[in-house]
Amino acid sequence: MKKKIGIHIAMGVCAAVFLFSAGKIVWTLAEQYKEDKAFSDLAAKLSEVSGFSGEETDSSDVQNTSGAENGNVGKDGERDGSAAETATGTASAPKEKVAGKPRTVMETDAATGMLVPYLPFYEENPDFYGWICIDGTKVNYPVMYTPTDPEYYLRRAFDGSDARSGTPFLDASCTEEGNLYVVYGHRMKNRTMFGTLPYYEKRDYWAEHPYIYFDTLYEQGTYEIVAAFYSKIYEEGEAGFRYYQYKSLTDEQTFADFKEGVEKSALYKTDEELMFGDKVLLLSTCSYHTNEGRFVVVAKKLTEE
Repeated sequence: MKKKIGIHIAMGVCAAVFLFSAGKIVWTLAEQYKEDKAFSDLAAKLSEVSGFSGEETDSSDVQNTSGAENGNVGKDGERDGSAAETATGTASAPKEKVAGKPRTVMETDAATGMLVPYLPFYEENPDFYGWICIDGTKVNYPVMYTPTDPEYYLRRAFDGSDARSGTPFLDASCTEEGNLYVVYGHRMKNRTMFGTLPYYEKRDYWAEHPYIYFDTLYEQGTYEIVAAFYSKIYEEGEAGFRYYQYKSLTDEQTFADFKEGVEKSALYKTDEELMFGDKVLLLSTCSYHTNEGRFVVVAKKLTEE
């Protein structure tokens, strides 16, 4: 009798645990859907002008093999082997870089100097700084800027409500005069936010998505990706390229140090390199190849729009 009671109790506990776990999963999925839809609705307001839908193109050949879990990461986050190497160990021909997408020139508001399509976003939330998009990926989001509370949008939606996925945001030290924009975003498992950023560990993925479109309230910008690399938040006294400590690239020696760090960390060579005077865009998200790991994409603004 006692044995049967024990079995029933154990079964009840297991059922309760299962129901709790299932409920938590359903709640998480529902929250993710709600957050993703809110950003999709924002992006839809821009789609006619920007031409970017936030839809992923078919890049399964590189997506399924990306991430630090699928290979050895060496010193300073560098990976062993060529980015074009196949599972059989033979090198395949790298894909050619796709051409940039023509952009519609946005109208400027005479009274404010702001780009007209972005005025409603600024009026809804003055923390709005601009918009970032990587064509053919899910990266299609507003970018926020709160210098007095830099991580305010780490777990907040565009409207300021609680959101696990947060909203991409600028580093507090970023200024137009500094020639360096650093944008942070979460690496979400459903590939929203900066969840697809680590796909850039593969050169073929870069070739398919070589441009980042980053507009501020006042200026449209097309940036060409020059490097991608693994990194981490380094402890005091630990050697490594601390990309996150750079605030401005207007000093020639500071720029040279930054460029050297990028080139040494880069996973592969691209068609472009950084030059002094370039306006640089840096995207950073979490990586799980090491404790406090990061994955970083670096791009330079094209001078001709």
